[in-house]
Amino acid sequence: MKAQILCRTGPGETRTFDLPKGEANLGREPGAVVELAMDGVSRRHARVTWDGKNHWIEDLKSTNGTFLNGQSVQRDKLRHLDVITLGKKVDLLFVKRGEKTAVTTKGVLTATLTPVSPDMLPVELPLGEISLGRNTACNVVLDKAAISKMHARIERSPEQVIVRDLESVNGTFLNGARIAQAVLRDQDLLSLAGVEDFRVSIRSGDVVATAGAAPSAAAPQGTKPVPRFNNNWKTRFDWSQDEKDEIKLLQQKLADKEAQKVLKRDTEPHSRTAARPVVSPARTPITPQQPRAALKEDQTLPLPPAEETVIPRPSTAPTDPIPVVLAKVPPPAPPPPKPAPTAAPEMKTSALPVVPPSPAAPLEAEGQTLLPGQLRHEAPPRIAEVRLTGTGFDLVASETGIHGLGRSVDSSLRINHATVSRHHARLILTEDRTSALIQDLGGANGTLLNGALLKKAEPLAEGDIVELGDVKLLVQVHTEPRR
Repeated sequence: MKAQILCRTGPGETRTFDLPKGEANLGREPGAVVELAMDGVSRRHARVTWDGKNHWIEDLKSTNGTFLNGQSVQRDKLRHLDVITLGKKVDLLFVKRGEKTAVTTKGVLTATLTPVSPDMLPVELPLGEISLGRNTACNVVLDKAAISKMHARIERSPEQVIVRDLESVNGTFLNGARIAQAVLRDQDLLSLAGVEDFRVSIRSGDVVATAGAAPSAAAPQGTKPVPRFNNNWKTRFDWSQDEKDEIKLLQQKLADKEAQKVLKRDTEPHSRTAARPVVSPARTPITPQQPRAALKEDQTLPLPPAEETVIPRPSTAPTDPIPVVLAKVPPPAPPPPKPAPTAAPEMKTSALPVVPPSPAAPLEAEGQTLLPGQLRHEAPPRIAEVRLTGTGFDLVASETGIHGLGRSVDSSLRINHATVSRHHARLILTEDRTSALIQDLGGANGTLLNGALLKKAEPLAEGDIVELGDVKLLVQVHTEPRR
């Protein structure tokens, strides 16, 4: 049994004192087994004795006392890693180690994994642990989609070899049975996810071990062990296929919801009123305004009668101007009566007649002629179809609603190209056929409109260039003929 006293005498400096069998004095006295010329330590401060079975600490009537693990003592038994304090500042650590005896026992001399596939080389299993998986950080990298990034771990001790499954998606199998952990034996067949098989080779013999060292305990064959590490981190890097499908479905739902918002916004009637055609004041005679008295209750201001106005038509030829006679425009109905204010403000009127808006019936339908500078309110053209053309592709969307663009066979506008995702983008033709939009669905290579990466649904116009991966498509918007 070997015992020592450790003392930190300065920053980064630790002194070690070996305790002999029998007695060992501690103090400032020269020649002491544990000589400590430090403040608060007496010349002969304490003594450590060995009685053949245990070590004891004894205070030698020191000035500042002896403490064991913070408690003042006169004599007490020492245990491994006890703290001895001399005075108030000097701390000592008591270390007690058993003597190691080398013994010979039966154990594992060599262990090897021999791949069934001829494309791989045998893997030697050293003492310690090795990991197997798809991640490049593993000791044995297996680049197959069915194998998890951190799939399994093999632990070799001098006595045995243990394999542990790291909660992989597709499992670890030993001789055809799925296991959580198991002891490997010679000629066992180890399979990862059923796609990579190894034949186990273990050579046993006499190994040198330390007496008293307990062999590594393994759980019963096939039972699930207590996790040796937190496995939650794997979910951030190693999604299962079910989880990937759920994420993709959620992304699809969010994209559909965004598309419905765009459709609703574009199909709602606009709150803007039609531009009201007005008669140009420069070409209408203005009558002088007469002073008026304050209005009485139920009294309205009469509008001047509509007059025929003759407007000379400009011509490049030196001929007489051709008069254009405008039809009479009836004045609007008088406003409803309002209660008279306490002090009627001065009101100003204009001799200009106001023409009420009539978007449903153009002026020409009423036999009227537009004045110069007067605009006609027209409905936007209706889209008959949107055509996307490119090398090897001619895609047409003529029905209203959502049209999927992608590599999938269920895409209404299919683009079978390696750089295009299965559900890459969508083309939306609004119900009123007044606009067409393009929206990216999160394809791996993105969607570009005229060289800009799409971040939201954008309207399409004649001559636009849409890019899905390496596929470039020209946009052609065909409208219905006006009636």
